[in-house]
Amino acid sequence: MAKGVLWFSIWKRKASGFFLILVVVCSSLSLKVIGWHADETEEEELFEKPCFSTHQWLAWEAIKLFPEAKITWITENLYAFWHGVEAPFMPAASFAYGYTNGGVYGDIEELSIGLDQAGVEVLNSSLADRAQEEYSKLLTELKKEESNYQKAAFYAGTMAHYISQAGIWKALWNETKWGELNITTWLSYEGAIEAGLGKERLPKPSFNYRFTNLTGYYNEFFALSPIKKQPITAWNATVALAKQVYPMVENLAMDFNATIMKASDWPTEYYNMTKKCLTYAVEAIYAALEKAMLEVNWRYLIIPRPVAFYDNTTNLLNLSEMEVRYVTSTGTYILNESSMATLAEAWFIFYDSQNNPLELSSNPIPLQFNSQTGKWSLTNTLARWLKPNCNTSVIVRFDMLRAGPTWSNLSKTFFVVSYFNVTFTSIDFRYSDSDWILDIYNVTAFCELPEVGMILPEDVYKATWTIYQYGMGFTTPINRVGYPKKDIFGNVVNGNLTYNENASVWEALNIDLGWVVTFTGVILYIVVDFYLNVPVGSSLTNWHNDVFFYPFARGESTNTFVTRPHLLTVSMPQIVYDSKKKILNAYNITAYDEYNNTRIDHYYIYEMPIDPKIEDVREAKWRIFTKDLFPSYRIGDLLWDPVKEWWYVEGISLDGLPDGEYCLRVRFITLVNDFYGYDFYSEPSAIVKVTSEPNRFFILTPAFFLVGFIVLPILVASIRMISAKNFRDDSSVLTKERKK
Repeated sequence: MAKGVLWFSIWKRKASGFFLILVVVCSSLSLKVIGWHADETEEEELFEKPCFSTHQWLAWEAIKLFPEAKITWITENLYAFWHGVEAPFMPAASFAYGYTNGGVYGDIEELSIGLDQAGVEVLNSSLADRAQEEYSKLLTELKKEESNYQKAAFYAGTMAHYISQAGIWKALWNETKWGELNITTWLSYEGAIEAGLGKERLPKPSFNYRFTNLTGYYNEFFALSPIKKQPITAWNATVALAKQVYPMVENLAMDFNATIMKASDWPTEYYNMTKKCLTYAVEAIYAALEKAMLEVNWRYLIIPRPVAFYDNTTNLLNLSEMEVRYVTSTGTYILNESSMATLAEAWFIFYDSQNNPLELSSNPIPLQFNSQTGKWSLTNTLARWLKPNCNTSVIVRFDMLRAGPTWSNLSKTFFVVSYFNVTFTSIDFRYSDSDWILDIYNVTAFCELPEVGMILPEDVYKATWTIYQYGMGFTTPINRVGYPKKDIFGNVVNGNLTYNENASVWEALNIDLGWVVTFTGVILYIVVDFYLNVPVGSSLTNWHNDVFFYPFARGESTNTFVTRPHLLTVSMPQIVYDSKKKILNAYNITAYDEYNNTRIDHYYIYEMPIDPKIEDVREAKWRIFTKDLFPSYRIGDLLWDPVKEWWYVEGISLDGLPDGEYCLRVRFITLVNDFYGYDFYSEPSAIVKVTSEPNRFFILTPAFFLVGFIVLPILVASIRMISAKNFRDDSSVLTKERKK
């Protein structure tokens, strides 16, 4: 779209005071698209809220002319249809349908349809040719035994756009006959029509077309009354539309009053001419779609409203017999052969607390065919895929070759489904301290429904295990309070159970808990959840005695466990000591976690992302100890050498320490190792000695000898007192550190 058109679409509903400024700007720009107004959807919004513009409105008006059952291949794929309408204008709308680079789409600016001055002979048919290409793609897709209805709906949308393009007077403008076209007039004209659209964005389709809110998707200025025209190909429909509009082109352009901002305020004659153009465009789209379905011998189904009976005590469902019919171009027939139906199934619709349709069941129940009556039903069928504690109704779905999948109306009444109980008879586990491996085994459960009994794979669509830890949370029937356990990365520790056919039990083996740390006072246990395809549930009560219902069966292990902290292997620091400067350096320090022999490097300590709710106490530290392993106050961070891949430290000053022998030790904290206390420092380095320099005396002259004789002992005593004080201060620090 040209910048002028984009600016206009943004402005069109704003105050009229800006009008003259805008049209002057627009008149100086070239148009990208010769067509009805079309807003360009941002690519990231195509599957969330595509734009609703005049082209979409006209295409939707054409769809509404068909019997609902006949056009389900479009209405059940509405987004694909909307994307198709937009693709000639925006290539990105075609990406999801196999045209990763836009393909031939986004070409609308290059197309036109030209008639001679009498409006009879076609001089330029590029627009009609393009519509016919999309028509041919639609035929090819609909003829397949397994049609891709999304692609078919997409091609129907692209064809609709190319056809309706011929219904605008600007596209038919003959400069030889009428002179240069005033682009400003056209922009104002299409904007006055666009202002009547009730919505700007299309809704996200619901799980079923009937539950998609399409109210307001019309133009309040024009109540069109199109008629069902004779089916013709897309090429003929495009040309016929152009010839219908051509006689009105000059008057539409010359008589337009740019000061009237809304089409509803136009003079009656002018308004009616525009309404005719819009109506003709809708009829042309309908004629081409109808012709396409005729060419492939398209059928559509007529399905009666199902009558359902559900027994809450047995979970058995009955559907009264129903006769399904299909319509072709030659007549109406009974779908009385099971082989003709490619789909025949019952689904459930679940309602929220206000009885609004909420969701569709995850799977259907196959309908039964009675060859004697030629009808479809369900008789005393176990109602799988029901949702417990929920109001429910039934809807059926059929499909056949050369027909789109078709839904019935909802069953006349809905029924309330309660739930059934499941008892877990065994949940065992074993945890290995040596390698942090957990095995969950011998899990068995029984449902009170006789038709189910022991829980088998055919009864379950999901079976999970989760490690829980004691703490604030929900209270289960055995009054255990807890919440899901997370590993150090913040991931809930859970997984799926599998069924062991040989042992007839559920299990999950070789679960690696290496990254699960059990802090002091924490106790772990196993929670098993079975999501069955029959309505089962669990009632859980929290510490406030609030009851919560969950639509699954839950069991818990009676035994508990804790994970073992990791042991680290840390090398002895290699040191270099300058005794004169009292400077200590340490190199070649390595550390490994016994879990998978993981190297403790800079990433592990400082970069590896962890659960933000865990206090990050990771560290790599050095500390000076006495020979007897009493800690000093000299402590700091180790540095990482990425080339040599070891830890090191340089420039540790031992100056100021009391004379004696010292060593260096290092410590690593990794969240999963037991790191409390000085015992978890590494092996000490080699011993270094700290020695104070000898006391210095001045040589005094004889004249002051007597004074020196008196002063010198005082100086010596003072120096010794200072040394003693330093020693006591360091000893005090060492004692305090040791007590810690």
